[in-house]
Amino acid sequence: MESFLVQSFKEFSRRLQTRRQRFRSQMPYLRLRELDIFEEVIRRLAPRRVLEWGSGFSSIRFPRLLSGQYHWLAVEHDRKWYERLAALNQNPHVEIRLIEPNHMPFTGPNNDGAYADLRDYVDQPAREGPYDLVIVDGRARLACLAKAKEILAENGVVLLHDAHRHHYAEGMRGWPYQALFTDYRRNGGGIWLGSRDRPIETVLDVPLHQQRWRKVKNRVVELLRI
Repeated sequence: MESFLVQSFKEFSRRLQTRRQRFRSQMPYLRLRELDIFEEVIRRLAPRRVLEWGSGFSSIRFPRLLSGQYHWLAVEHDRKWYERLAALNQNPHVEIRLIEPNHMPFTGPNNDGAYADLRDYVDQPAREGPYDLVIVDGRARLACLAKAKEILAENGVVLLHDAHRHHYAEGMRGWPYQALFTDYRRNGGGIWLGSRDRPIETVLDVPLHQQRWRKVKNRVVELLRI
């Protein structure tokens, strides 16, 4: 793994990219320390069936880490974003599926969408489980986390992005195995991993990543917003 200073410089450079440049590079909207966690978990878990609630460049990049037979289902609620990503997808193992909301505008205090707003989005892919890996990075995340408990395969793992948001804490309760990575941010970013029956240390070097995230809480790094 690269040194902390090298990672920090790369992260700062990425934040200077324009939205168009990021689209061309197909880089997921993740900090490098978040990207490392995603990629290590995917490599070590080697899932055969993946559900990703909330599509993005992650739906294009991360499946490339897998080999052999697998199916990666990325669910998207926004038609325009779905159309852009579907046009980019050249991987026959990846399905990017549009499931539009049942109700708009979204209800609830956090503008995330309640279960009633996105019932089909939550339930339809869940009926096709079980899944070895579930990524929650879209809408109705509390409903998705609750559903993930039902559809995880044995030894499966759930990965939540934007775990800093306090209203997601409810969805993290009751998991026998879990790990949380946070930094200075309060309304976005952060990674949480959970499993019913698999220690997180079997798919991620937890102490190493915790040490790295602790460094980001340093005041100088916080001022730079790296």
